[in-house]
Amino acid sequence: SSGINAEYGGWGKLGSDLYLSYFYAGLGDLLTIILQPVPHMYLGRRKSMIVYFLVAGCTFLVALIPLDFGFITLEQLSCLVGSMFSSAAFFSLFLYTSELAPDAQRGKMLGFLSIACRVGALLGPQANLMFEWSKQGTLVIFAVLAVLASLVPIRLPESRDAKTPATAAEVQERRLERKRNLRLSALEDELS
Repeated sequence: SSGINAEYGGWGKLGSDLYLSYFYAGLGDLLTIILQPVPHMYLGRRKSMIVYFLVAGCTFLVALIPLDFGFITLEQLSCLVGSMFSSAAFFSLFLYTSELAPDAQRGKMLGFLSIACRVGALLGPQANLMFEWSKQGTLVIFAVLAVLASLVPIRLPESRDAKTPATAAEVQERRLERKRNLRLSALEDELS
């Protein structure tokens, strides 16, 4: 994501040369890494990832508004924030996946996630070309994909303060227990 941000996104507009732009992109990623654990502690892994994707999607849509602040445009600023939140979501994926998967399946899950990341890396240069062809179309596609990605973890369990499952049977047991708890809370609401 740093290369895309440095060349075509907001980071490249802040520096006078490409090297400075890459420095800004790295600085943004570093800031993301430093600040990322805070929402994980208070919201949990699942809610944090949903928030990261939703904020990234919303900022890509806000980037469509033509507004110039003089030294930076709203498009550039929104792309900066959107890229930081999409980076935070990317970093969270590995943490959340490793906590969700049982020991026997963890390597396979992380391998699949790595393959998905490689596909994204292959599509990155095409996104740059599309950005040159249609900025608005690219931003809308990024926003829609980020919002759709925020819907994926909604049905997954929270992994914060939970014991990491060792077997697939423990995952199934956790899922059934969650269903029972949801039914009990719905029954209590009906009786209230």
